[in-house]
Amino acid sequence: MPVRLDSRDAGFAKSFETLLNSKREASQEVGDAVAAILADVKTRGDKAVAEYTERFDGHAGTQGSFRVEDHEIATARSRTSAGVLDALTIAHDRIRAHHEKQRPLDHIYQDHLGVTLGTIWTPVEAVGVYVPGGLAAYASSVLINVVPAKVAGASRIA
Repeated sequence: MPVRLDSRDAGFAKSFETLLNSKREASQEVGDAVAAILADVKTRGDKAVAEYTERFDGHAGTQGSFRVEDHEIATARSRTSAGVLDALTIAHDRIRAHHEKQRPLDHIYQDHLGVTLGTIWTPVEAVGVYVPGGLAAYASSVLINVVPAKVAGASRIA
């Protein structure tokens, strides 16, 4: 059942904290499982990724099959209806516009002593994106992960 919270209520902070804590996964088992997966991928690379993709997504990827070639993209595009392409374009443009508004601006100034101060924002160089395959393959997973990385200025997205 949905929980209705009103920030004007006296008990809002406590109710909000309770709601957040009920949604969090704080299990040490989960942390240990994630650490083991990361260590395995670091050791065995794409072979481990392929196995975990099959295990968790039910998609039988093979080592070396993670990069989508240009001809595969062209084929998929040619098989996609104009309506779907239009919807994806609209979604892309809206996601991009939203994240462009979130980008922090650089600022440089001099204080009263003549010292130059400021902040210059620089993007991370590379972003890794996980997009499920198999039964849970959604174009939205690509859009909501890749578009913000591109807006932020990441030079490599994999």
